[in-house]
Amino acid sequence: MANANSEYKKDHIKVSVEDLPDSQVYVIATLSPSFSAEHYRSAIRNINKEVSVPGFRKGKAPENYIQQKFPSQIKKEWGDIMVESAFKETISLANIHPFNRESVKKVEIKKLSKDDDSIIEFTIEIRPSLPNLDFSSFQLEKIPSNAVNENDVNSQIAEIQKYHTKWEEVSNRPVQAEDKVTVDLYDLKENKLVQEDAHFVLNQNNTEEWIQNALIGTSIGQEVEANQPKTECHDCDEGHDHEHHHHEPVHYRFIVKKIESPIAPEINEELAKKVGVDSVEQMYERIRENLAKKEEVRIQQEYRDKLAQQILDKHPFAIPASLVDKELNSEWNRLKNSPSMANKSEDELEQEKKNLKNRILESFRMLFLVQALADEHKLHPSEEEVSKELYQEMIYFSQVYGDVSKVNWENYKTRLYTMLLENKALDFMIDKIFNQKV
Repeated sequence: MANANSEYKKDHIKVSVEDLPDSQVYVIATLSPSFSAEHYRSAIRNINKEVSVPGFRKGKAPENYIQQKFPSQIKKEWGDIMVESAFKETISLANIHPFNRESVKKVEIKKLSKDDDSIIEFTIEIRPSLPNLDFSSFQLEKIPSNAVNENDVNSQIAEIQKYHTKWEEVSNRPVQAEDKVTVDLYDLKENKLVQEDAHFVLNQNNTEEWIQNALIGTSIGQEVEANQPKTECHDCDEGHDHEHHHHEPVHYRFIVKKIESPIAPEINEELAKKVGVDSVEQMYERIRENLAKKEEVRIQQEYRDKLAQQILDKHPFAIPASLVDKELNSEWNRLKNSPSMANKSEDELEQEKKNLKNRILESFRMLFLVQALADEHKLHPSEEEVSKELYQEMIYFSQVYGDVSKVNWENYKTRLYTMLLENKALDFMIDKIFNQKV
């Protein structure tokens, strides 16, 4: 990219370049009379080919006749040719790299002349000018690792037992905590069946407290009514796509149809084989290994976060406004309508928008930097790596949310690629930083 307030000269053109905010440059191209006159003649020839003149084939009419009869068309064509030619000459001479095809934000012909200098001004959005990352300028201190805790091991065992729990139908007692209850659910306000054979597992991890309170103590065949408390939509800031109905209280009727009691599997060889090992000892060892790997992942992510912040603090650089504005408008339109923004003042909303813009700027800066680093050191994630990560995410989503048919997996794959790209680039730098200390 050109430096601030630089000048470049070549035969028939002089270019002055001034850096502007938001990765833009203001360019003044001064063109010689001979350059302008040559393009004026080209404009006449072009118009000659376009217009019909009695007695002449297109393009064969006398030039002086074309000049006399079509002065406005010639002037417009001349200006268009001059702008196109001046732009090509300018970006080549001044080594300017437009950001994309829509990068010319403003063009103004200040002067067109065959006898004097012509002047054309451009405002151009350019590719970001990236800093060179000096690995020795970054500092990372070793993060101590937490030893595997047996309480955590036992918690993982409990989760495995829970996953493989079997359910035994009971009919001789009321509903208790931890039971799975099957009900028909009615909305009394709308007077309609909401769901037949709805299942609720009555513990704090699976079912809201108001439902647990309504169902515990009931028996098969019993009807019970309960009000769903007025709630806020806690996922409204997470890109959801459901409608808002202000989350007003809803009056429901539950008809209890079936009660099932959990039967957790014993910790034995049979359970071990269900998780892919041959013995209880191997199961515990596998869990310890997984927890140790999880701790390694936590530490590595902490290194990444610390390094990313250092990079952003040390190397601020401009990002094209068109890129930032597009993302900001999209994110802000979603965020400003969320319940978390409902009671904020205009000043608070303005501050929220500024904070959002700063986050977007940082994310784009990091993306440009890691892409450059990946290009230089061949760090781009492979298709196999991205697909493997996507598969793991699909499994997780299906376990947590069930139906994943409405997830836009192509968009999700793009986000995963960006995440893997950033991780690989930061991991590369982390390795270099620690190795230079040895």
